[in-house]
Amino acid sequence: VNTGASGAGAIIAFMTYFTIILTAMMSVTRMFIMASKGIASANRIGEVLDTPQDMTADESFAGKKGGHKIEFDHVNFSYNGVKNNLSDISFTLEKGEVLSIIGSSGGGKTTLLRGVATSLASGDDPKRVVVIDTRGEMPFLQTGAALCLDVLVGYPRCLGVQIACRTMNAQVMICDEIGDYNEALALASVQNCGVPLVASAHASSVEELLCRTGLRLLHDCKMFGAYVGITRREGGFSYHVTDWE
Repeated sequence: VNTGASGAGAIIAFMTYFTIILTAMMSVTRMFIMASKGIASANRIGEVLDTPQDMTADESFAGKKGGHKIEFDHVNFSYNGVKNNLSDISFTLEKGEVLSIIGSSGGGKTTLLRGVATSLASGDDPKRVVVIDTRGEMPFLQTGAALCLDVLVGYPRCLGVQIACRTMNAQVMICDEIGDYNEALALASVQNCGVPLVASAHASSVEELLCRTGLRLLHDCKMFGAYVGITRREGGFSYHVTDWE
C-alpha cells in the first residue's frame, strides 16, 4: 500500500475472502467431529437396543374381581446383575390407594420408583404410567417390548400432575422428591381424580416426614395410604412399611 503496488481496497477484499474461506474450512472440520460423535452414539444406541430383556412382568397386577391392585412380592433389583441394589421389596397397593416412599439421600428411593414404573408399564396388562421427572434424574432403559410410559422431564411438579391427570389419561402417576408446599397443594387438588400416585420424599422416618408442612398437608387429607421407608445397610437396603394413621 505504501509503495502503491496495491490499494487499500484490495487488501480489505483479500482479508474478507480469506476469512470466508477460513470459516468454511472450520465448518468442514466441525462436520467431521460431529460425524465421529454421531457414529459413536449410534453404535451405543444399537448396543442398548440389542441388550436382552432381564425384567419381565407376570399376571400379579390382576387384583380381585371388580378391581385391580399393584403388588411387589419379594422383588429384588440389580443394576449389574451381580449385586442387588434393592432386596426383598414387598407391598400391596389396592385400587385408589397412594404410596409414599421415604428415605435419606442415596437410600434407593429413585431406584425403587424406576422399578415400580417399569413393572407397571410392561407385561401382558401394562398400565399407562406418567412419570413427572422434574430434575431429569430418572432415565429409563427400554428393552424388549415397548413400555406404556410417558416421562415429563423438566416439568414443574405442580404442572406435571395436572397434565398427567387431565390430559395424558394416566392410570398411575409417579413423582420423585416431593415436599414443597405448593407441590403439596397441586397434589391435593388432583386427589379425587382417581389416578393412583407413587411418590418419594427425603426423611429418616415418618415422624420427620410429617414435620414438613407440605407433606403434613398431604397426610391430613389422606393422600397416601402407606409409607415405605428405605434405609441403606451394609450389603444392600432394608425397608419397612407404615400404614396411614
